[in-house]
Amino acid sequence: RRRFLRLARACHVTSNLKDLAKNNRLSKEMFLRREFQLGETPTWDLELQWSLVVPTPDLEAASILCYDGASCQLCDVNRTSTTCLWKSEATAQVEPLRAVVATDSIYLLSKSDRVDIYDFNGAWTGDLLPNLVEADLLSSTDMFLADGKLVLEQPTRLLVWDTNSGDFGIIIPRPSIIGGQEEKLHPVQARSSGASTLALWAEEGGRSIHFWRTEPECTQLTQWIPLLPLPSRDTITLITFGVSVGEGLLVALDTAHVLHVAKMIHDADGVQVKDIMVSPIFVESPITSTGEPSILPCSVAVRCGVLCFVEAPNLEAQKRTLHIWQLASEGEILPVPRRQTFQFFTRGQAAVSVPKPIFGRFVILKNCCMMEDGEPLLWIEILDIRQVRQEQEKHPKLRKLDKPSGLYQVLTSARDSTLFRRGHPLTDFLLGFWNEEPDTCFRKLLLVNLARAEDCQKCGAESQPGSTQSGSLES
Repeated sequence: RRRFLRLARACHVTSNLKDLAKNNRLSKEMFLRREFQLGETPTWDLELQWSLVVPTPDLEAASILCYDGASCQLCDVNRTSTTCLWKSEATAQVEPLRAVVATDSIYLLSKSDRVDIYDFNGAWTGDLLPNLVEADLLSSTDMFLADGKLVLEQPTRLLVWDTNSGDFGIIIPRPSIIGGQEEKLHPVQARSSGASTLALWAEEGGRSIHFWRTEPECTQLTQWIPLLPLPSRDTITLITFGVSVGEGLLVALDTAHVLHVAKMIHDADGVQVKDIMVSPIFVESPITSTGEPSILPCSVAVRCGVLCFVEAPNLEAQKRTLHIWQLASEGEILPVPRRQTFQFFTRGQAAVSVPKPIFGRFVILKNCCMMEDGEPLLWIEILDIRQVRQEQEKHPKLRKLDKPSGLYQVLTSARDSTLFRRGHPLTDFLLGFWNEEPDTCFRKLLLVNLARAEDCQKCGAESQPGSTQSGSLES
């Protein structure tokens, strides 16, 4: 059912975006579906505060889980009521709370000794306890779901719970010996690699990817050591790593800006990794005149057979290039990747750009920057890969355009890191975030649905020319 809904949503979004583009409904407008008043503004911490959309079975928004630093509240879309799941005892600092939304539950990490479980109505239903003498869960750097397992990522280990039975396990990766030297494996990062396996690698200084099975118990399966280029092999390490689970593609990028692609094969004997491609990211020199790398590490994303990354000398650079490599199409790995690039410009001072492939056809480019007056600004750009490619095939000169016609944009200001958090995988076009009411200290929580034409058209009709945000809609 979920696969069908994903395909149906892809077709629905494509049709809506084309209709809205013809009517110029998408340019510099915010498509509000509901807003909530949440009281006075607590201490600001853009990195730690967030909002997550809780979906319905039909992939619409049922509610928004909002953490503002002082409390964690569940706001129902169809009612004016909110349910408080957690409230801070001290307002001096923002605690590093984390949450993930599952099929029918919300997992909230708000205490150092357990993970609380709530249903979609905000009722507490249980908890997950670590079988450890001392466990500082709030020191975790990430929390995510993988094949029925809840995974807490910590600097030197992974804590894994079975969400059905509550069984607990620990993964402590062992460094590999590469070239006679022990690789650095701290701090560790992890991602789901499909079929109840996890991929682990070092955030900095690593040279290998480790694969662990999470059921029936946590056991190490194999590792992948990408072939690093000579002659500086001893000084080259991996920058980042990604997995396209459906296609079994493994993608690693090293400090020499060389892309490594492999195929992960699950069989009766376990897991095998087969190298497919090694290719330089850039045809020209990948290093700027200042000696800084040209790829923003936070911008590398792999999903649905599509690799995206942003080229820029640093976070302060306003002129940037989005690179899109289509490595697979309709489940089949392409012999030669289809490459597309286009330039875009950021605003204000230092800006973060994070692309996200959707359905193997769209790319949502999320940007966040601080303006000169200290106001954070968020904007979202949506690119239809297939439409741009068709236009480029008909009109080769379009390859030189900075902004193809397949691009749509919305802007708003916000006070949280929603656009850069890992949300529910089936709600990519549903965005919830909050900001501050003008000339007040009250918060306003907003829900945006980029896939609903009726919401976009209503808001577009109410917005004023030249504004970046439309009026709100009552449910």
